[in-house]
Amino acid sequence: MNKLKVFFSVLLSIILFSSVYVYAENITKMIQVTYRNISIQVNGKQIQSDKEPFIFQGSVFAPIRTIAEAVNKKIEWNDKANQVNITDKESNYLSFPIHKIGERTEMHPFAFFIKKIDHKTIDEKEYMMIFFEIENISEHSVDIIDYFNPFSLWNRDGTKITDLKRGPLLKQLKAHEKTNEGAFCYFEVNKNNQNIPLVFVFYPQGINYASETNFNVFMAFDLGKIE
Repeated sequence: MNKLKVFFSVLLSIILFSSVYVYAENITKMIQVTYRNISIQVNGKQIQSDKEPFIFQGSVFAPIRTIAEAVNKKIEWNDKANQVNITDKESNYLSFPIHKIGERTEMHPFAFFIKKIDHKTIDEKEYMMIFFEIENISEHSVDIIDYFNPFSLWNRDGTKITDLKRGPLLKQLKAHEKTNEGAFCYFEVNKNNQNIPLVFVFYPQGINYASETNFNVFMAFDLGKIE
């Protein structure tokens, strides 16, 4: 009988200890937060959230999935470990929309579109010329970092083929200013880029000195196949 009492006493202790442990892992608290109609913007573009952001103890809280997906990150919840895992997507290129030639595309602080594509033969070598227009759609002057080539050629599967050579490009655009008429970049047509789906990428980085903010823009345009 005494052994039986000891057994039940030990069993009860285990149950109580387990209950306390589980309770410690899942704590519910009542907190006071402030809602101020907070909006979320990424690169100047407002994104929607299914849960309204709020302020708690001086910090802004918003759904982490909303933020991660807005900056093109992969997010997963590990229920066993109570852990949020945020990682880069396998291809930071294919996750972006691919626009059509002639389609005007805006991503703060730029609007960009390809005017036309032309072929040119120089010294028996064939080149593809891409004529474009860039407009600064912000209210401040913007400097494009000179040493960073913003034009490149990609395979549709997300593989970068090469950087493109470019004609003269304005290093600074004033508010609502456009690039020079006839701005262009080009690449040589060869066996490395023939008969595969090609995508032209405009990927500038720079600084808006007036507002002291950096920018990082990514726009992709479908070129199709070069026969």
